[in-house]
Amino acid sequence: MYQQCIIVGNLGRDPEMRYTPSGVPVTSFSVAVNNRYQDNDGEWRDRTTWFRVTCWRRLAETTNQYLKKGRQVMAIGRVDSSAWIDKQSGEARSQVELTAFEVKFLGGRDDAESGAGGSGQGFSGDYAECDGALAQSRLLVRHCADTIKSIHRADWETAQAGLAQVREAARGLTASVADYPDLYHAGYTQDALKEMVEAFATYALVRGEALPSPETLEVPGSTYLNGLAEAASELRRSILDIIRQGHDEQAERLLEQMDATYNLLMTFDFPDVITGGLRRRVDSLRGVLNRTRGDLTTSLRQHQLRVALERVEARLRKGGEQGK
Repeated sequence: MYQQCIIVGNLGRDPEMRYTPSGVPVTSFSVAVNNRYQDNDGEWRDRTTWFRVTCWRRLAETTNQYLKKGRQVMAIGRVDSSAWIDKQSGEARSQVELTAFEVKFLGGRDDAESGAGGSGQGFSGDYAECDGALAQSRLLVRHCADTIKSIHRADWETAQAGLAQVREAARGLTASVADYPDLYHAGYTQDALKEMVEAFATYALVRGEALPSPETLEVPGSTYLNGLAEAASELRRSILDIIRQGHDEQAERLLEQMDATYNLLMTFDFPDVITGGLRRRVDSLRGVLNRTRGDLTTSLRQHQLRVALERVEARLRKGGEQGK
């Protein structure tokens, strides 16, 4: 499952840059994160947690150039932890390491010396690859939108061809950022992949087929869940189209799919930083579900009333014919 951690603290030492055997720059530095708390006696105390931050490629070069000991930064990335036993002392040791996707310079000591200022300037990834990933993400979103339109028109042949285009565009996007984790986890990349999940899930839900898994679509768990929430909301349009043409059991089946998806997503009670804002989308889905249930209930009652009136009309007509 996709995870993201944000820390704010001060550098405990100057950054150290090295190069891998293939020539890729890597910069490491330590960041002290202070947490102020009140003990049982009511006195305020400070607890410091140290993070080892690692940056790669362009971000490594930038942080090595501008950061100094004491500088305050915000680092965003993926967290890993390790533990071991010190061979000399025999004591248990542990370390928390953050692989940074983005680093923002917030201020602190040596601002003037660094020349970077303290206005929150940040650096992330390589600019050429960033522009390329952004263009590919837009292409993927456009293919997804066209495919979903075909699904709502029940043009299944075009929809299947669209899903093939979506799959190809998604693989091209992920391949282009495979060596740049900061770009892969960037908002526009994950949003585009979320749209892909929405397209595939909408097709499966409307057609009554099994949902594709996150592994099949090759997306992180949080992106998959958000795409599933969007797909469930898309079912409202299909239900309203059915209602306009006359009530049938297909609309009730789709409502059951919406309800089941909502109940499933409600079980993922994790912070938004882990789920990528899933709670907000689930709240939105609840509103869509309630409105759709109300519309479908009204349509069902109207359908039942129409059937009852037709029966009464048929009886009256039959009685009139017998009276003649």
